[in-house]
Amino acid sequence: MMIRTRPAAPMSPDPSDPTAACMDRPAESGPDAGAPHPACRALHERLARSEARLEALMRLSSDWFWELDASLRFVRCTGGGPGADDLGRLLLGRAPWELPATTPLSGEWDDLHSVLEAAQPFADFVCVTRALGGSAERRISFSGEPLPAPRGGHGGGPAGGHAGWHGLVRDVSQAHRAQERLRQLAHRDRLTGLLNRGATETALQQLLEDAAHDGFRVHVLYLDLDGFKAVNDRLGHAAGDRVLQESANRLRSVLRDEDLLGRFGGDEFVAVLSGRDAAGGDLAARVCMRLRDAMVPPIVVDGEACQLGASIGVAHFPDDAAEIGELLQRADAAMYTAKRARRAAPAGAADRSTGLA
Repeated sequence: MMIRTRPAAPMSPDPSDPTAACMDRPAESGPDAGAPHPACRALHERLARSEARLEALMRLSSDWFWELDASLRFVRCTGGGPGADDLGRLLLGRAPWELPATTPLSGEWDDLHSVLEAAQPFADFVCVTRALGGSAERRISFSGEPLPAPRGGHGGGPAGGHAGWHGLVRDVSQAHRAQERLRQLAHRDRLTGLLNRGATETALQQLLEDAAHDGFRVHVLYLDLDGFKAVNDRLGHAAGDRVLQESANRLRSVLRDEDLLGRFGGDEFVAVLSGRDAAGGDLAARVCMRLRDAMVPPIVVDGEACQLGASIGVAHFPDDAAEIGELLQRADAAMYTAKRARRAAPAGAADRSTGLA
C-alpha cells in the first residue's frame, strides 16, 4: 500500500497576517512604555481564545490531534476520542517507526519516512497496533502536514526548513471490520457460512496454479445430499434450511483446516483437498469415507428425524483434467454416476456412492 500524498500548501508568510505587523513590539510611550503593545495584547488574547476553542472542539472529536517536532518525535497528542490516554502513552517521545507493537499496513515505514523527509502533506497512512488497551488489534490512520518554521527561525533536523509536523490520527478499526464483513458477505454463502460458488472457484484456481508450479495433486469432491428433497417437501423450506446448516457443519468438521468447502447451490457442496502435504495412501478416498460417515446419523428438526446420505464424485488434478472448468465438470459427472449407483443398489447393500472421473 502506497501512502497517499497531497499537494503542499504555500509556506511563505501571509502579508495580510496581522501578526506580521505586531511582532510583539512594546508600547513606545505613556505609562505602559516597555509593556507589550495594546494591539499585540489584543491579538494574543484573540489567539488564546481561538486555541481554547480548538482544544474544546478536539475534546469533542473522535479523532486525535498530534504534533511531531523537528527531530520527528511525537510531542503532542490531544483529543476526546476513546483511548486518548493510551494513544498518548504510545506516541509521546517516540518517532513513528519506534512505536511498540505497531506496524504499517504496508509492512514498511519507508513510505512515511520518505514523505516526511520530502516535507509532503500526506493522508491515510494506516498502522496496525496491539498497544492500545489490551491485546486486541486496532487500526489507526495518520494524516498530516509540515509546520512552517517560526519567522526568523530555522527548521533544522530531519524535517528540514520546518518546525515539525501536525495532523490527525483516527481509529479506523470499526470501518475496517465493516469492510471485512461486507467482503465476507460477498464471498460467503449466507445460509451455511461456507464459501459461495464464486469464492470456491477462485480459491481452487489459485490452488491449481500452485499445484502446477510445485508439482502436487489436487482432489475435487462434488457432493450431493441424498434424500434432501423429500425432507424439504415434507417439512418445508425453513426445516430444510436447518438441515442444510447442520449438514454443512458436519461436512466441515471432518475436513482438515487447509481443505476448502463451498456450497454450490441447493444441496450441492464441493470440497477441495490439497495433496501438497498429504500422507501416503489415497487421500480422496479417506476423506470421502469421512464425509459419508458424517451424514449417517439422522438430523433431528422439530422432533422429526431426517435421514440423509451423500453421493460424492471425485476428480483429480492433473490426472483427470488440468483446467478448473473441466475438473469441476468431471467431478459433477462422477457424482451423478455415484447417485445412480446408490439408487440402483439393493436395500441393505454397502454404500459405495463414490464416483471417479
